[in-house]
Amino acid sequence: EFEPLPPYDSCRSVIRNDFHGDDPEPMPFLPYADDPSFNIPEYVDVYARMRWCDEPLSDPDLHHIVTETVRRLAYEKEVPLEQIDECGVLPIHVLSRTGQPGVLFTSRQIPLLRQCRINTPGASFPLPTMTGDPLIAADPFSKLASIVNVFCPNLNCVTPFCERHVTTMTMPLSAEPAVPAVVDNPCSAACFKTNELSGSRPLTADALGWTIDEFQMLKLLLDMSPSTTSCDLAVICRKPCNETYHLCSYLRTPLPSSQPQNNKRLTNPRATGRSIRSLSEYFPIPPCGHQGPCDSHADPPCLCEANGAACEHACRCSLSCRRRIQGCRCGSFRKTQKTCFSSQCPCYAASRECSPLLCVGCHARSALICMLSDKSDMCRNTQIQRGKRKHTEVKPSRWGLGLFMCEPAAAGDLICEYLGELIYEPTAGCRDIPARHRGRNYLFDANPVMSVDSSKLGNESRYINHAAEGRHNCNTKILLVNGDHYIGIFARRTIKPGEEVTINYGPRFFVDVH
Repeated sequence: EFEPLPPYDSCRSVIRNDFHGDDPEPMPFLPYADDPSFNIPEYVDVYARMRWCDEPLSDPDLHHIVTETVRRLAYEKEVPLEQIDECGVLPIHVLSRTGQPGVLFTSRQIPLLRQCRINTPGASFPLPTMTGDPLIAADPFSKLASIVNVFCPNLNCVTPFCERHVTTMTMPLSAEPAVPAVVDNPCSAACFKTNELSGSRPLTADALGWTIDEFQMLKLLLDMSPSTTSCDLAVICRKPCNETYHLCSYLRTPLPSSQPQNNKRLTNPRATGRSIRSLSEYFPIPPCGHQGPCDSHADPPCLCEANGAACEHACRCSLSCRRRIQGCRCGSFRKTQKTCFSSQCPCYAASRECSPLLCVGCHARSALICMLSDKSDMCRNTQIQRGKRKHTEVKPSRWGLGLFMCEPAAAGDLICEYLGELIYEPTAGCRDIPARHRGRNYLFDANPVMSVDSSKLGNESRYINHAAEGRHNCNTKILLVNGDHYIGIFARRTIKPGEEVTINYGPRFFVDVH
């Protein structure tokens, strides 16, 4: 026999925040419909209409019939999918539209529709392929070229089909080659640093003995990672470095600029027109993409300048743009001391984690070295990027379930991140009604327009309990990591194994609850 666990809300476990935005405008269902204590009128007033009154309910039998009809038309009669939709005979459209998934997409999401097959010769065929699918291509080069268009260059993602950012963030174009400045030592005897190809006219790929596939691979690699050095590209393409550099110089043609660039960098970004917002006023925006400097005269308008934000790594402006955040120089001269863990570090003072692309002296760039080493001169302002979390466990505490340490933690160590759904303020206000009813609120404000809600999905941080001011052993800190807000739970003092992790919820939490 064992004691039952205290009441808790289950959720899907995640390892990073998931962008959700706003809940659907019509009310999908009525929560706590059988609980007379739930304030139904207050909850209903939030929505303009009810989904089951405006939209017809989905019939699984109808989906199965339409799916089988499309299968037979596509394979037996060889009717194109677009033509089936144009006829308008089927009650459900085949291909997806804006905000309306098609029957092929829905059938791939429901296992029952994939398994139920009518015993006919055509039923053994798979579902027809949707045209324009970037993962279904004729050859690997076409697949890679399609993925480049949906590849998110943010260092927190570096993956196709990013679900966190609202808009598609295409890969930045390289406007400044400057490859020799990045390479210090020759990579081989054929390195461009010591054995550069010379000639009055540029050599073509055919003249260098490159096949079409090899040249296409080099071009695709530059599209995915424009800043990759020729030394690294030579290893990937299995070609001499000097030949690779020669072709890269041809492919890395600088973009034309409609306005002259002022390349003089400023140490204070506030002097460049509109001032840079503080972290409490900042909210993530898509990277800017325009020609010319990032000022009020940019065409199309510079999003960073218009919103008072600093240009990030994903922005397509020049690397010498005066609005770009400059990395710190901690550790460049005092390597024996701890770096980036005090207000002397400009990144730490601005509540930003050090950038592995900009902060060189503090070893933020050496991700693998920092991950495996605990030397005192390593950067400690990259804990979220490196995943330096502590081992914890959830078990019963004085207030229901709580989070407990399984290993010691020193002051300033990252315990975990607060993860959940990224939602906008209107949805946060709507979800507050059922949260107050159940007496458990998992909402955390990340910035002025977005909050993190771990009621439906999250991690172990949702079980951290409250402690009075001065008695809590952890603090929460909102950090800007490569342009995105992250909520970190950091140790306030030394925490021993077996001790419960606590934070101070703040006075606003209890005002909202009551």
